[in-house]
Amino acid sequence: MPPATLSALYCIICACFFLTLIFTVLKRIPWAGWALSAGTLACGAGILLLVITEHRLPLYGAFESAVYMIFILSLLERLSGQSLKFINLKRRTGIITCSVMVFFLALQINTPKQFHPDFFMYENLWVNLFFNLRLVAAAFFIHAAILLNAVAWKPPEAHPADPETARQGAVIKNIMYRARNFLLTGIVIYLASEWAGSLWCLNWLGDTWRWSGGFFKSTVIFLLVMASFHLPPSFAKSLQIRTIIGSGPALFIIWMIFYH
Repeated sequence: MPPATLSALYCIICACFFLTLIFTVLKRIPWAGWALSAGTLACGAGILLLVITEHRLPLYGAFESAVYMIFILSLLERLSGQSLKFINLKRRTGIITCSVMVFFLALQINTPKQFHPDFFMYENLWVNLFFNLRLVAAAFFIHAAILLNAVAWKPPEAHPADPETARQGAVIKNIMYRARNFLLTGIVIYLASEWAGSLWCLNWLGDTWRWSGGFFKSTVIFLLVMASFHLPPSFAKSLQIRTIIGSGPALFIIWMIFYH
């Protein structure tokens, strides 16, 4: 794949999602939707190029990992945005999602725009599942964190006599519940990735599990997700504390993917 092709694709993706962020901030929602769709299609084109040229799914490497996670995040944002009943919450999740995607793209400014070089282990099914499902799980963790942060830092004022405020409170509870489901789905996908990694380890080293820095980091992800579901009642009452703890898996796995 010529580097110029991927560099041009990177510029197109950056332009689409940067415009999505600007239009969302300016409340040009239809334009933001078109720019988001264009960015999603551009990311999909990049993934299709990877499959055609490398004969594999996105697995490893900062550039292909970023494009793949952004693609999944944009799909999740589109699905979540359609179900949000309040325009201000829809706009808030859109701003946070686009900011995260632009941040991922900014991390790639000084890195080579290329797919990760082929490796003989990439022909192994378990290796493919291990790396690919980890990226999918990361996108679910990040989307859950986005939903949590969208409602935690500016909750509605309590006006029980106002039916609109009461309805908005119900919507916020629904979003918190939805974020919980995305965390649960993410950890199921992540554990499937670890299961594939265990089988890979069995075929490679003759054992399904060996204590190492990599396994320690994987354990931290699991513990962070479990912590968000086992908060003391005094902590669970606070939206802010639940959001901080619930954002832990997303922050940690981002560090693992881009800096590990």
